[in-house]
Amino acid sequence: MRSPRRSWVRLRTALTDLGEDLNRFTSVLLVGLAAGVLLAIVWWGAASAQASAQTKGFLPLLQDQAVSAITLAIIGLAAWLGFRLRFRDAKSRYLRPYRRAVGAAPDPLLREILDHLTAVRPRRSLLVIAESDRFPELTGDLPRLLARRGLVPVVVDMSDVDSPVRVPARSREAFVARLASATGDEARAQRVFTREADRGKIVVLVAGLDLVAEAKPRAARRAIIEELLRSCVEERLPFVAAVSDELAPRISEVASVRVSRTYELPALREDFRARLVDRGVPYDPAVEAAVRYAFALRDPSTDPWYLERAADAVLMRMRAGAEPDRAVRDLFAEPRSFVRHLGWLRETALGPDPDADSAVARSLSALGRLAHHRQEVTIRWRDAAAQLPPGDELAFAAAVSTLTRRGVIILAGDMSDPELRFAHLDYLALAGALGLGLDPHAWADLLTVGVPTTTARALTAALLLHPDGVAEASFLAVLSRLKRGETRDMSLDMITAVVLALRQSGVRPAFGEPEIAALDRAWRAATDQSRLLFVAETDHQAELVRYLWRQVVPPRFHVNSYRLRRAICARLARMGAVAWRQLADPWRELVAGGDGADLSALARLTRTDWVRVALPLASASWILPSLADRLSGDEQRECVALIGRVRTLFTAGDHVDPGLEISLAEGVKFAAVARGFAARGIEPAWLDEAKQLLAVVRSWTSEQVLCQAMALATADGFTFAARHAAKGAHPFVREAVALAQRARRAAIDASPGAGTSREWIITRDIWFDDVAALEDGGFHLSPEAHRLLALSTLLIDLAEGSHDAAAREHAAAGAPAGVSAAVARGVAARERAFTSTDLPRCLVSSTHAATMLDVDCDCAFDLCGRRMAGPLGLRHISKAFARRAEVTAGRRPAQRGRRPFARRALAHLWQRWDN
Repeated sequence: MRSPRRSWVRLRTALTDLGEDLNRFTSVLLVGLAAGVLLAIVWWGAASAQASAQTKGFLPLLQDQAVSAITLAIIGLAAWLGFRLRFRDAKSRYLRPYRRAVGAAPDPLLREILDHLTAVRPRRSLLVIAESDRFPELTGDLPRLLARRGLVPVVVDMSDVDSPVRVPARSREAFVARLASATGDEARAQRVFTREADRGKIVVLVAGLDLVAEAKPRAARRAIIEELLRSCVEERLPFVAAVSDELAPRISEVASVRVSRTYELPALREDFRARLVDRGVPYDPAVEAAVRYAFALRDPSTDPWYLERAADAVLMRMRAGAEPDRAVRDLFAEPRSFVRHLGWLRETALGPDPDADSAVARSLSALGRLAHHRQEVTIRWRDAAAQLPPGDELAFAAAVSTLTRRGVIILAGDMSDPELRFAHLDYLALAGALGLGLDPHAWADLLTVGVPTTTARALTAALLLHPDGVAEASFLAVLSRLKRGETRDMSLDMITAVVLALRQSGVRPAFGEPEIAALDRAWRAATDQSRLLFVAETDHQAELVRYLWRQVVPPRFHVNSYRLRRAICARLARMGAVAWRQLADPWRELVAGGDGADLSALARLTRTDWVRVALPLASASWILPSLADRLSGDEQRECVALIGRVRTLFTAGDHVDPGLEISLAEGVKFAAVARGFAARGIEPAWLDEAKQLLAVVRSWTSEQVLCQAMALATADGFTFAARHAAKGAHPFVREAVALAQRARRAAIDASPGAGTSREWIITRDIWFDDVAALEDGGFHLSPEAHRLLALSTLLIDLAEGSHDAAAREHAAAGAPAGVSAAVARGVAARERAFTSTDLPRCLVSSTHAATMLDVDCDCAFDLCGRRMAGPLGLRHISKAFARRAEVTAGRRPAQRGRRPFARRALAHLWQRWDN
């Protein structure tokens, strides 16, 4: 039965909305009525025959005023038309270069960007997280497509920025400069920009963010980029920008999409052939065979920029007398891509036979030393010349000319004292490696906390270029030598740079007790980005397996972020047999200890079993399914058996906290995502265990995750999941299965030549990482999948919020051995929300959905109410996600049948959530 208070709140809200609508309508009506009366009077006065026959009185006066009003109206209309035509002409002149037709069908990403920008008002910004050289490739046709949709693109290059500036001001300058050059009227260009910005027509395309303050520390660069983009958010100027992952800021109001680079070796091989032909290299069968050899390596070169350098190196060797096929084979002879690329950089900069004593090498070294000490990519000519011995000015000028021709540096500015800018950061790293060498006096000043990425790369290159660089297997010994014994401020970025050099030189890094202690000190003080980079560079070593495992169990479990813990678990799974041999016995001990442990939700507040057993097993559950796919033979069978033991423990009865089975289900989904849809014909090792888990889980969240995982795995697994969902499953589970079915059908039917990968199609309806989607705004999800993730997260956060409130109340009472009735009720509300097959009334009834923030819960779930005003649960919902949820709330469900949950009434909730 609906409570009177809820009905009154719903009525009051409706009346408030109606009042706002009436106010707007009344204002328009009054203005229209006044204009209508005025027009009627003017018409009456102008058309009255009686007024024309009289010379005195009111009617002749009215007729004179009417004639004046008509005259003014005609003049005003002409002025307005002239004003509009001038504005339209100016806008047309600005957009004229973008009017030419787009060559081919827009890329799927471009279509989604356009939909994102044009779907709602005000327009929403977007951050594309990808390699910087992909921005022209991804958005090359975007200005023309925006112009076709009636928007005004403004391209702003921020590559020359070293400190925060206002992007809106830059965009205004770019627009005015472009339009004024076409019309010669700067004042009119200013007015056109202001008018189009006020109408919400301006879209700024921000380029060059990966070149912002290139030589500065990563944290400083990210802060500058965040301030640049926030200036657009503050002035409500929508933008599309691209930046690499390590520099991407987190701005709640801005949606983001991650675009990974995918390569096809035949296409790369053909591209490299074209580069050779463009340089005049004869492409005979011998060269063809050499190129095929180059792209058959275990660690092939896939970066187009480096392949450009390889083609330059082939041409340089040919000019030195080498045969082209031999030049290609020699350049690709090194099996390790990092060392191979370093050799290409050195050769294209210094020539086929590098001489450390040449004028080019000395000049490049001088530039490298100065640039790294100043943390700048651009050096003034006079500053660089001041570092040279007397009499070397002419040799320096000749060397700069050579480096410019070879594409190593770029000359800009006043030629009397030009700026010398490195064409690529890797050339800056090479110059630093040549100039700094292994001189402890130089490195001691540079290797400090917050070392720039380019300096860390220069350190790796220096260690590889000098024979004595990696004489020791200990990163601690190497850094101690370079820092003259001062290792107290050793950072994780320094350790990563040295470990990478050791690995690339074929030396197995040593991780004894001193190294692990130094690593742990650096890890504790590092940022998440530095930790992620270290995890990505770790090798398959037993000591690292044990160290990384300690980061995902208490007491480090709550210190390290979700993103970092997920990356560590994925890395441990990729270590395969090495990780299994180190962690199998500790995992078995945990499972054995769990047999007598209290794993209930209440025990999380009153017992230590949760920290001792449950959390470590939850982390193991993230690893085991993916690890099983990496093992073979007896080890794989033992791993699958251990998954079965964990499953039995987590589903032993209603007393076990449902969060544990959810962790195991997430581990299965992580494994399915790691395998990829391309491997759908191969049955994964964990599939039978996943089926058994799906048959016994209590939580709808576990069912939803498992059904998505099986849809990604095999057709047989998805059929099993669909049959399970048909047996009266939770509404969210049925919706997830309907979306998964749609995704599989679309991916199977997709044409291979359509320019869209099957993974791209599937991720429209199946999210791979829910936490990342919530932070990034869920840009790529279809409207139905976005709405399902929003509602699922809302219910999870309501449930976790109830438990968190109970935990705070229990802690405030001094954490006694027993729990109060209020605490027990809060814990029970969470379990009910996770395990019930029904939805709370606030997600089903439109009235309850519209008032869930204002009226306390009156259903059995006891979740919603005025306490929702504060943060809930552990999952952060960004403003970008909430804004899109407001739009997608009214979409029809993917599943057929009666309406499973409220729709449009929830849009008001997301609007308030955003505010």
